[in-house]
Amino acid sequence: MLKGFFEKEEINRFVVKENNQRITSQNCQKCGLFNGCKHPKMKYTGEGETGALIIGEAPGKDEDTLNVQFVGKVGSDFRNKLSQYGLNLEKHFWKINAVNCFPRDANGYGRTPTSNEIAQCRPYVQNVIEELKPKFIWLVGGCAIEFMYGGLFDSLSVDVWRGLCIPDRKLNAWIIPQFHPSNIFRKEDKKDYNFLSQYDRDLKFAVQCLHKKPVSEMGFIDEKTKIRIITSYLEIVELLESIKSNPPRGIYIDFETTGKRPYRRGNKILTIAISPYDSEYTFTFPYEYRGLFTVDETEKIRSLLVNILENPNIEKSAHNIKFEHEWSCVCLGCNQVNWGFDTIIAAHILDNRRYFTNLNMQAYVNFGIRPYDVDVKQYKHDSGKSKFN
Repeated sequence: MLKGFFEKEEINRFVVKENNQRITSQNCQKCGLFNGCKHPKMKYTGEGETGALIIGEAPGKDEDTLNVQFVGKVGSDFRNKLSQYGLNLEKHFWKINAVNCFPRDANGYGRTPTSNEIAQCRPYVQNVIEELKPKFIWLVGGCAIEFMYGGLFDSLSVDVWRGLCIPDRKLNAWIIPQFHPSNIFRKEDKKDYNFLSQYDRDLKFAVQCLHKKPVSEMGFIDEKTKIRIITSYLEIVELLESIKSNPPRGIYIDFETTGKRPYRRGNKILTIAISPYDSEYTFTFPYEYRGLFTVDETEKIRSLLVNILENPNIEKSAHNIKFEHEWSCVCLGCNQVNWGFDTIIAAHILDNRRYFTNLNMQAYVNFGIRPYDVDVKQYKHDSGKSKFN
């Protein structure tokens, strides 16, 4: 019986591997970049003693000739910089590129890979990550960042991502984005010493991160087990009555709405999430959800919410308070809300880079949670037929 089980498991793994190889082969045909390369579909190299995988941008002419990553002028300088920290690129790292065939222009010179080439090569690199299971992944350059985050985040600029060490729980690895070493030569020509200094600090930071314990040992909880979804009118009232009669020190609150501004006629608060400071759970429930509650039931929920929000002894916190404040005043009819802490302001104080305070970014950078709204993102835009999401 056990023999049959293990044989079945082995067959399943074989089927998955075969499917991945088939997809990768199809993508290569769509890309076509392998045509004319000396060493197409370059495999990863290195021994990876630190458990770190470096993902670069693409092979250059020297790499295509020698079938090894980071061996040209740029690669040699990168190797020298790592040696200053006692690290050997071949011994301590694995290496691969976001695109693994030499991208050439019409004259045979190297060029930056296109987004399509990165997308077509993504399954190939993902297979390598699955095989190696690295503890650390260095994303070196914009193409590597696009490989990892294309379709997930709005900004793929190195400036937004550099200097971070992210506990990616899906890959169970620390992700460390940084500038590509080729930038050094361009900035040296322009005597941009500020950038050169920043590059060296980022590299030092990336090396220091190699001493972190594995992501799996960081003690992250499964957030989904801490969410209580309530759809029953009586249970919603019971929750709000409990908060009203036994006021907590404070609550976090979040609205999901039909638009960004509440002033347009017909805009509604669809769902509400409340997380009391002293509770381990977040409670989320529908409010003006079409056809779910009667007019009287909706009014009852509204009156309880207003009572809680206007209670000066309950501190209220949110991510981007001005949003919840507007909707509370316009749609709920609150006269005063005792706002306390705004996590978007806190995020801005910690790092004021553009796009950085976005809740998707904060959840990922701090807790390794990949964008939570991927499945609903397509519904969050005006379709053209309606003025609402």
